[in-house]
Amino acid sequence: MTSLNRKIGAWTGEKRLPELLSVQYGLKLQEVEPVEGVLKLYTNEGIYVLKRVPKEMTEYLYLLIELAEHTPFVTVPIHTIRNKPYFDGFCHRYCLLSWTDTYSPRSFQHVTDWIAATEAIADLHAQTRNFKEKKNYKLIQKDHTWKIEWEKDYKQIEIFNVAARYTPNPTPLDHHWLKAAAYTTGLVESIIQHYEKLNGDEAWQNSYALGKVCHGNLHRKNILFDQQNQIKFIDWNQVRLDSRMYDLTKWIWYAYGKTGSLPMMKQILQRYHQNVPIQESEFTLMYLRSLYPEQLIHTLKLAYHEGSDNSKDWGSKMKQIMEQEKQKVDVLKQLMPQIEENFVVQIPLITWIHQ
Repeated sequence: MTSLNRKIGAWTGEKRLPELLSVQYGLKLQEVEPVEGVLKLYTNEGIYVLKRVPKEMTEYLYLLIELAEHTPFVTVPIHTIRNKPYFDGFCHRYCLLSWTDTYSPRSFQHVTDWIAATEAIADLHAQTRNFKEKKNYKLIQKDHTWKIEWEKDYKQIEIFNVAARYTPNPTPLDHHWLKAAAYTTGLVESIIQHYEKLNGDEAWQNSYALGKVCHGNLHRKNILFDQQNQIKFIDWNQVRLDSRMYDLTKWIWYAYGKTGSLPMMKQILQRYHQNVPIQESEFTLMYLRSLYPEQLIHTLKLAYHEGSDNSKDWGSKMKQIMEQEKQKVDVLKQLMPQIEENFVVQIPLITWIHQ
């Protein structure tokens, strides 16, 4: 076994990777280095990226190939000699991507980076208005309104509530959750009722018609720039077929988390609106999505499904997230009136939250 094989085996467990690359792509591997969770491969044909693909996520590769027909923001996997976008190793499944030194992430220290990324996000949504997948992707979040998702979550948190309340051996996680359970349950219930009252399904469908593909995980390391400010989005494993407000809402809150700036949130919305106008009903969707305690519910699912072995750590995490949720509501109380004024719209608010 060569030193290269041993080195790769120590990193990945995949000791025969050079031979696999030769069989699958006709490439001769010369050197390799780990970079940000992937392998940078130096070969006789140039430089590539090798990325692990969980088998249940394989369908995302086929969706990306379809998306590339509609938008230039997607980097598609390189096909094997047998015309597959992936190959199976002895330990894992992988896909091969082109490496380019012309694109790299930025620190987002400057307003211009936020604006350029926002314009690209708006363009991505606009370019996928007419997207229609050619096959049925079972795992892709798609073609349903937010109410269905929220009602499922509501049932889950009721179960977590009962489990924490009646367990004979409560953990730190149970204690922290019970402190937040009444508020969280009431909040989700109010969001669903507000959504129904305002005919949220229709608003969602209208928004979905204006942009059907959401990246789902927008942050600075997944947004690459070249020297001309052209952009590529990477790591599409949370892609959704959903209202564009899903992406845009997460993006403005990511910006706030990085900058702590309310003006930055408004500037992002204004630039997006200049590129692709936001409908009045979409601002209501954005408001409800902002209120929705998605991170809290996600953490609850992980904590209770994984068991109580690390209940102390989960309890601390729960406390931290609850503080973030309260801060988010405080920011919304300031942001919504300013949006109404700047965009000349009316956003029906949930009264008890803003009292």
